[in-house]
Amino acid sequence: MNRNMWESLACILYSSIPANGAIVHDDSTVPKITLKAKEFNLTVEFYWSPFLTEFNSNHESGKKVLFLDKLSPNSMFWAGADIMVFNSGHWWAQTGKYKRYRVLKSVHYLVIFMHSCIR
Repeated sequence: MNRNMWESLACILYSSIPANGAIVHDDSTVPKITLKAKEFNLTVEFYWSPFLTEFNSNHESGKKVLFLDKLSPNSMFWAGADIMVFNSGHWWAQTGKYKRYRVLKSVHYLVIFMHSCIR
């Protein structure tokens, strides 16, 4: 789910909560926004992370590597979540200068993308 989708969801939820019953907190030290509704024992958090898996832009190969079998370091923030919603479809389709990685790596295989960036 991207940020504007989360904000729409938060607005819908916020409008259903009695006055002064909700707290919205934007934590600039972590890419996180939180909506809490105490009366309903509800917390909805939005964490921004470029990838669900580990990304290394300084890999020893000199390439930008996306590790498919390792979770992102941001995953520590997801621990204990009851429900998780991911919006990861668009980054698979990125090409040219918008593609953030050049290598997909896992324990079982290594795929190197030979496409050059369009400048």
